[in-house]
Amino acid sequence: MTYITPTEVKTLGEYAHQTIKKYADQIWTWENALKDAQGSEALHQMRIEMRHLSFAISGFSTSLILPESVNKKNIAKICRKLAKLRNLDLLRVSFDSLKRHHLPTDEQEFLRTALDTLDKQRQDALLGVRKTLNNQRYKLLKQELQQWLKQPIYQPLASKPILEVIPDSLLCCLSNFLLHPAWLVGNQLEVGEIVFPQITESEKIEQQLTQKAINSLHNLRKQAKILCYQVQSFGDLYGFRYGKIVAEIKNIQTTLGLIQDNVLLNRWIKDVFKLNIRHSLPIIAILLADNSYNSWRNWQLLQQKYAKTETKILFYSTIVNSWESLNYKYRTGY
Repeated sequence: MTYITPTEVKTLGEYAHQTIKKYADQIWTWENALKDAQGSEALHQMRIEMRHLSFAISGFSTSLILPESVNKKNIAKICRKLAKLRNLDLLRVSFDSLKRHHLPTDEQEFLRTALDTLDKQRQDALLGVRKTLNNQRYKLLKQELQQWLKQPIYQPLASKPILEVIPDSLLCCLSNFLLHPAWLVGNQLEVGEIVFPQITESEKIEQQLTQKAINSLHNLRKQAKILCYQVQSFGDLYGFRYGKIVAEIKNIQTTLGLIQDNVLLNRWIKDVFKLNIRHSLPIIAILLADNSYNSWRNWQLLQQKYAKTETKILFYSTIVNSWESLNYKYRTGY
């Protein structure tokens, strides 16, 4: 099929360049803020933009010829340093939420000690981040990326109109998301049918959250972020009505994030203080168990919803129908 696209519709290469430049500029801005201050917002935003840059490089890899240092592996190493610091900030948020409850004196004292310990760990992690931003790997990545943005080099596929690429890109991301093995975490597959056991005890929830399950759920969350990024990216470009899809994906991200935050908090307490939380911090243990149950229940509801064919059809049809409508508009001028 031949597509007639107006001058404002970019080629894949032009759109890739514009997207990467947008994220790179944001990274340099937040980098300066992070070097000058300890603000968690600067850290959070820089980490988001680094992730977006990684997604963009991966998503446009078949159309670009990037410098050797500008690759997902190098970006991932930087992101891990940022993530270590970000996790400490998230732990503080979790502890602050516990402070709002009426706790016995000894558990209040534990919270104060925990927060002091977090502050010391954050200082060390912040120094590690600043060291990373001053090392040769990061400087080379930044220098070569800035040079590429001034003189981009493309592969032949970059000349294709971006409009032709949209359905392939989105449907590929959607398939990776909907077929992810994490959707089976906590469930059973019997004769091709998914069985959803009702788990009502926090101890049984902990049994489900093996390291393999936690890693799988975390990876699904990353897939959700990639899909959300792609959907929003093309939606912003062409005005697609993807609001419902974006809201659905963000709801999944939030639920998986709450599960991850609770696991992180439990693990940090055990690793740093070598405590049996149930015995040493009984009220905090109950609050954390309640958080786990509520998050897991929401996760089960999402699993049941996304196991349904009609949910998947809604996603696919929204993408295809939006693209067909847009293509018709550009071909006919209406």
